Amino acid sequence: MKRLQMALPLALLAALAGCVSGVLGGGKPVQLYRLDHMATDPPVAPPIPTKRVVVALETVRFAPGIDGDRVLAVRGQQLLYLKDVRWVANAYELFGQALRGSVARRAPALLLTDDRAAAAATLQVSVNRFEAVYEDRTDQGAPPVIRIEADARLIARDRSIIAEQRLAAAVVASDNRAGPIIEAFSTASDEVVGKLAEWSQANLTAR
Repeated sequence: MKRLQMALPLALLAALAGCVSGVLGGGKPVQLYRLDHMATDPPVAPPIPTKRVVVALETVRFAPGIDGDRVLAVRGQQLLYLKDVRWVANAYELFGQALRGSVARRAPALLLTDDRAAAAATLQVSVNRFEAVYEDRTDQGAPPVIRIEADARLIARDRSIIAEQRLAAAVVASDNRAGPIIEAFSTASDEVVGKLAEWSQANLTAR
């Protein structure tokens, strides 16, 4: 994504600075954020089976441009990062932590491990979109839609593909400020990792 490294025209920077209500403004300390669990899990956790399927979770892969600690914003064909807003760690690390937590809460029949040799299957996840999209062309101050898309693949020990699936979420931020935008990222991430956990469990326990 070489276009992420392009210098944007000053007029565009000014317009975008206005549309995100100061999120793109300068002179402020960098605000660090994490993906918080937004309590979308079932109210009653299912019992943990006596025998669980061991799954090796590979490091989650993020597309170039969204794999670091900066927050990508999109308006039309223009891309830039929200100024003074950073993730507390690289986005792929935070997403991986969220996925592990979701599997523990929503897929009790699975046991994640880093040891592929000890696992019955391997879970690969590639995130292609992780961005705040300004879709309203008429209202410059409208909040963005957080869009997350991930491709998942379950692979058996013999390297055959058990299942493949694309999972996505779109959540509108409640306001056009950094805090609500990050909260929408957390909600969308919860939705995607929840789907990933349940999809993985359904495919591995049905075999």
